[in-house]
Amino acid sequence: MKAWNAPMALEPPPMQATNASGRRPSAAIICSGGFTLALALSLSYLLVARSARRSPDGQATGWLSSRLPSADRLDSLAYRVVAFTFPLWTFAVIAGAIWAENAWGRYWGWDPKENGAVLIVLWNALILHARWCGLVKTRGIAVLAIVGNMITAWSWFGTNQLGIGLHAYGFSQAVEPGLYRYYWVQGGLTFVAAIAAYARRHAERM
Repeated sequence: MKAWNAPMALEPPPMQATNASGRRPSAAIICSGGFTLALALSLSYLLVARSARRSPDGQATGWLSSRLPSADRLDSLAYRVVAFTFPLWTFAVIAGAIWAENAWGRYWGWDPKENGAVLIVLWNALILHARWCGLVKTRGIAVLAIVGNMITAWSWFGTNQLGIGLHAYGFSQAVEPGLYRYYWVQGGLTFVAAIAAYARRHAERM
């Protein structure tokens, strides 16, 4: 609990600013790009799948959806991106814990940024588990990937806004408006997709 009681750090600790190994931050940046790519693929999947369901021949006909890959292809790509980034992000979290022990004298301190990083691991493990066990279908996987990107954004930026912990040097009031807008948009899309899925299942049972 020491990290929660630590004063807000306005600048990175010296050891963090001169980290000799670039593997951990590089892996985190690559994974964050991967999660963003999975978001784009999932949104594209929802768009193409919706257009294809409304078409008599099952082919996407919209101006944008007709120019995108098929829904099956988009779903496969999104799954592969998550499957690639999950172990890489897990490595980044473990490497970060090892680095934290050398820099701050503890592997884990329940710092908000640390908690966010583990939440990303758990959520992507949930996505893969749901996919492999067939707990949800392709639409559900897409929605989970969208929520996963929201969790990633919170881990990167939202935790800094709390102003507590050893990672609070990233605090910036300029980030808050954009972060709130992002969550409103993504939350709205997730809500609409969930309602559409429920309505479709209800119609199939009638």
